[in-house]
This record gives sequence, structure tokens and C-alpha cells, in this order.
Amino acid sequence: MTINKTAEGSKVTFELGGHLGLSDAEKLENEVKPVLNKATELIFDMHDATYICSVALRVLLTAQKKMNSRGRMRVIRVPKPIMDIIETKGFTDIFYLEEADADAAEA
Repeated sequence: MTINKTAEGSKVTFELGGHLGLSDAEKLENEVKPVLNKATELIFDMHDATYICSVALRVLLTAQKKMNSRGRMRVIRVPKPIMDIIETKGFTDIFYLEEADADAAEA
């Protein structure tokens, strides 16, 4: 798993890549938690992710709940296999999602 964080003022972007398994969820949580009280815009860019486990999805869910009261969170460039997992878990109504194919349509 890779996590690349960039911050531009109160906008924080996390680029997530690879296999986000159970052992990676704690690392992700440790990266996300410190920015939740400062960010007003939080973006998770999933374009390089190949898998996400339910524990890592819970990290995103916790972030979403926090951001609901202080700003906006988006999960963008979501590959189809990851989108299928998110749909199976029933999180499509919770997250603001942009599929990876949406980028191609805008070009």
C-alpha cells in the first residue's frame, strides 16, 4: 500500500495505491486522523488502488462523519473493482464518489 499526502491550506489529498488490506488500515488511520480537525476539504484519490478491505473503508467512513460537520470529503478516481466493494458494503449513499472513468469522460 502507498499513501501520498498533499496539503494546500485546508485542502488535504490522500493518494492511495496498491492493496489496502487489514494491516494497512491502521497506517491509513494514523495518516488521516491528525488532519481531520484542520481540513475543510478532504480528498481520497483511489486511482492506483487495487483493493480496499472493510477496516480501511471504516477509516474513510469515520473521516466522512467528521467532515460532514466541518467541510467536504470526496473519494475520486475510484477503479471499478474498488467501486464494486464500496457498493457491496452499502457505502455509495454515504460517500461522494467519482469513478475513474469519469475523468476520461471530462477530457
